[in-house]
Amino acid sequence: MPTSETVDAVDALLSLQEVDEEIDRRRERLESLEPELSDRRQHVQELENRAQELRSRVEEAESQLRQRERTVKAARETLKRLRKKADDVQSMKQHKAVRKEIISAEENLDSSEDDVLDAMQEVETLRSRLSDVEEELEEEREDYEAAEADVATSRDELEEEIEGWKEKKRVLEEQIEDRLLDAYRKIRRGTTESALAPLTPDGVCGHCFTFVPPQRRSEIRSGEKLHTCEGCGVILYPPSREEDEDDDG
Repeated sequence: MPTSETVDAVDALLSLQEVDEEIDRRRERLESLEPELSDRRQHVQELENRAQELRSRVEEAESQLRQRERTVKAARETLKRLRKKADDVQSMKQHKAVRKEIISAEENLDSSEDDVLDAMQEVETLRSRLSDVEEELEEEREDYEAAEADVATSRDELEEEIEGWKEKKRVLEEQIEDRLLDAYRKIRRGTTESALAPLTPDGVCGHCFTFVPPQRRSEIRSGEKLHTCEGCGVILYPPSREEDEDDDG
């Protein structure tokens, strides 16, 4: 039968492991907060970049529209001047020459007016796209600000909880023998999920199933001494009383 001192040590170590797991879960949650916020921040930035790009394109399209409108105005003035010139010509030859210029000017005006219509359509399309992006951007900014506030609240709550668990950890560590505490800490720094495992009735490690030498097995079961597994390094503790009795039977 394990001694009461061994039982107390095992209970303290298991409790310490539970506390460390609680701390780990909260630290993992803390680490996950920033990536979640970062994803939202990146999306807002992408929308801001897209909106800025569309603003530049709107400005460029508006500038092109103004330029084409000036071209139309100049074409109309040219056509007006030619029609007036046609009224003043005397000979048929001059009339035909002016008429040819008028036809060319009319075609030029038609083409210029079509260009203006195309430019107006481009401006309207870009403005509509910009409006949609700015609306989405505003919504995303509001969502981001709300998420940022939630993250700040969650961070404060988690850090407060961690401090509470750390205090419980300090109390437990004071109850554990230095040799076992050092072994426990060394295991926790490694990759093993659990720092403790029971010695099975078959005399193997309950974590990696490595065979435990008879002398060590006897010391663990009697509670005389706790040992670490030679295979995975976990601290081995005596099996439960029921298991111990079944093994004796």
